[in-house]
Amino acid sequence: MQEENKWLIVLIIILVIVLILNLFLFNNLGKIIETREFNSSIIVADKIGFDLDSDSIKFGEVIQGGSSTREIKFENNFGFPVRVYVSGKEEMKNFIVPSNEIFENGEMKNIKITASVPADAFFGEYIGKVVLKIVKL
Repeated sequence: MQEENKWLIVLIIILVIVLILNLFLFNNLGKIIETREFNSSIIVADKIGFDLDSDSIKFGEVIQGGSSTREIKFENNFGFPVRVYVSGKEEMKNFIVPSNEIFENGEMKNIKITASVPADAFFGEYIGKVVLKIVKL
């Protein structure tokens, strides 16, 4: 009877160690390490127009059912691989096409950010943010 209790205690200790290791790994992998937000806008219009302002991400004038793409340079200086998720916030949430890309340690490349205008969107200017969430792999 006492021998069975020893094995039960050993099994419980092993399970606790495995649970602690899993919690540690899940809390450190896939964790958002940084969020960057950029002012952004798009104008839904009956013509196409460009705005190359460098202070914010402006998609210019886009027709209903159309899209516009901009690029921003990103360099991974975190010391480990990351995944960068792109999304919109505020009014831009309805236009930014969500995407993600993996960057190896030290890698630098452009991230393409696309705003797509629904065919039934109302004419006007929409203002919000483009959000980059950087996640440790």
